[in-house]
Amino acid sequence: MRELTAQSVEKRLSSGQADLVRDLAWDLPALVIFRVLGIPDEDVARVKAGAESRLLLMWGRPNEDEQIRLVQGMAAFWRYAETLVARRAEQRRDDFTSDLLLARDGDLPALTHQEVTQIVYELLFAGHETTTGLIGNALRRLLTEHHAWEEICRDPSLIPNAIEEVLRFDSSVIAWRRKATEAVEIGGVPVPAEANLLLLLGAANRDPAVFRTPNTSTSIGRMPRSTSLSASDRIIVWGRRWLASRRASCSRN
Repeated sequence: MRELTAQSVEKRLSSGQADLVRDLAWDLPALVIFRVLGIPDEDVARVKAGAESRLLLMWGRPNEDEQIRLVQGMAAFWRYAETLVARRAEQRRDDFTSDLLLARDGDLPALTHQEVTQIVYELLFAGHETTTGLIGNALRRLLTEHHAWEEICRDPSLIPNAIEEVLRFDSSVIAWRRKATEAVEIGGVPVPAEANLLLLLGAANRDPAVFRTPNTSTSIGRMPRSTSLSASDRIIVWGRRWLASRRASCSRN
């Protein structure tokens, strides 16, 4: 990651003038996840287009013609992930896609090609789009509140908390949908099984009962780490729950 970032900065930002989103934030996170999954760098535009189709269809307000175009884009995006998995099934490489095909957990059966495709498909979306948003939001926030930028320049040890604070104040994902698989009580509120939930991450990250002066993002040194909800938390929880549900399903069968 450091090497890729250094190369991008040297190549694209050395002239003294650049579009920080287009020249840095847009493809750098994708190139990182490409190294993990075993995808060539030249596929950035193709993967970004597929991720955009999914993003706009899920969260945008496309008209009927746009919906058709976006669904076609998502279908092509799925086929791209499917083809990658099929190629790795035929010829393994030193990458996470191959590892998924080879993964074993005790007596549980191996992941099917469709299950591996689903994981790769999710990573090709969530594995870079949220980070592109984070980089853009962080640069905008820190350059707008220039005293925070100057604090970081004087003391780089503030960088981790600055990132946490941007995730809290300007999260890449401000809401997410879930369905309760069983009845549960959250904060004294009963949630029935099969209930549709809208998780307002942005609101939770500005809860005055948890965060002091929650609507201010300038105190980059005040925040204890890992107290906010962000896209990375969502991805980790999704992965754990997916594996747990698969183990439970296999146990029942």
